Amino acid sequence: MEINALINHNDIHTSPTAERFYRLQLARQQRPHWHLNAHRAPELPREQNIRIRALREDAYMSYAAIREATGASDKQIQYALTTPLTPRTNRRSRKPSRFTDEEKDRITRPLNDDPIARKLNWLDLKLYLKGSKHWKDTAFTTAMRAAGFSRQVPPRRIKLTVCDEPLYRTSERDTG
Repeated sequence: MEINALINHNDIHTSPTAERFYRLQLARQQRPHWHLNAHRAPELPREQNIRIRALREDAYMSYAAIREATGASDKQIQYALTTPLTPRTNRRSRKPSRFTDEEKDRITRPLNDDPIARKLNWLDLKLYLKGSKHWKDTAFTTAMRAAGFSRQVPPRRIKLTVCDEPLYRTSERDTG
């Protein structure tokens, strides 16, 4: 009831929460929420980025002068001056593996057959396999991951110690 009374603009005394809600509703109606991507200026072509850089670095023009000369916005000018002219390559994309299918099979065969090889560290496993000493460590790790293996940290085990006293008391009947 209080919120409906506020929305209908009645002069009824209400709680501070309802008054705040009403003020927020009015503010939203007066100033609509804009999406960032809806009014984003298009990216400039490479030739225009080069022209903007030349105007800034060679002609020592200000942003306002560059804006008048090119018709670009301040954000477009700033983007043209701060980003590289050519797009960067994806740093995550790596070279294709140099391991052949035969070499990958030679890595996975002992892991599937020998239980001792499964417990070895990957760098020790590299030494365990014949003809694999010329491989780099990162290449071997990449080949292991490509073969479908992953590293697992073994669980910590509690070290057993010798105890002088028994952990539980026995009755006299149990001792003898």
